[in-house]
Amino acid sequence: VNVLKDPEAYEIGTGLIMNYCFGHPKSSMLLCPLTSAVLLNHCSSRTNECGPDGPNAAVRWSSGWDAPSYEWRNKTLEEIEQHPWRVLSLEVIATRDIAPGEEVFIDYGVEWEKAWADHVNHWKSPDVPPGFLTAQEANLQEGPIPETFISGDLRKTVDHPYLFTACQYITSGTDSHGSRYSSPNPDWPKLTDKEILAQYSSDGAKHVYSTDKGYAKHSDYSHWPCTVLYPEKEEGKYMVRIHQSPFRKVDEAVWHKNGVPRILTNFSQESIHYFVKPESADQMLPGVFRHPIGIPDGLYPDHWLNVQESG
Repeated sequence: VNVLKDPEAYEIGTGLIMNYCFGHPKSSMLLCPLTSAVLLNHCSSRTNECGPDGPNAAVRWSSGWDAPSYEWRNKTLEEIEQHPWRVLSLEVIATRDIAPGEEVFIDYGVEWEKAWADHVNHWKSPDVPPGFLTAQEANLQEGPIPETFISGDLRKTVDHPYLFTACQYITSGTDSHGSRYSSPNPDWPKLTDKEILAQYSSDGAKHVYSTDKGYAKHSDYSHWPCTVLYPEKEEGKYMVRIHQSPFRKVDEAVWHKNGVPRILTNFSQESIHYFVKPESADQMLPGVFRHPIGIPDGLYPDHWLNVQESG
């Protein structure tokens, strides 16, 4: 993408993906990967991280297996920007014999090395907040859910600084056409607790993991953001409010569409999982390293070199 005209719209330098894109200091275009072939570490003969022989591989344009890529190398940046799909292909080749089990390295370039050295020299780890708890630690801890994750009010959610709770949630007809959720009610917070529970709650005992392994992976889309409202009288049981799943593959629930709560009682603590909030993971900390991998000189054609040197 040619981001030179409107860099703010593309949020240059904020996304982790930038560290896996190829770029040139004299061009506004970044080539970002569609495969995991880019997951190669850096080494150069200048610093000898991988030994005196230096890197054992290099990046170059595709060699015949992707004919359209050759045609697009003659296009302008503006023409490439208007194309929504992949148009260019790179390949990684060995520059010397690579032994079985030997790691593959490429040279990220002088600009990347300088940027990384500057980052290492100036990076300061942020202060750890009191009571800091990782998502893994939260999920492994024994005992009841900490009070910091319990709202104590049917109408309130919990805004933890960096974690959120999600509940194992099995969708049903209630989410698509449930009668008690079929009408909008913007005034539902004005109801009494008893009225809210009578209208919008149901038993949540069935929402449990299908195997003894418990939570296994993100890709099953079975966890929906939730607020823990109150502990129930029975140990290990809670009242929770389910929120709409953010995944695009999950249909919008009727209760979310109509702005009314989906409350479950008798919900098992084992079905409540802790996750790191979006934008709160370590890679999103202020001052983290962001720099593209340097494309070897000579790969970008001259008509792509549209950035003037400063000074």
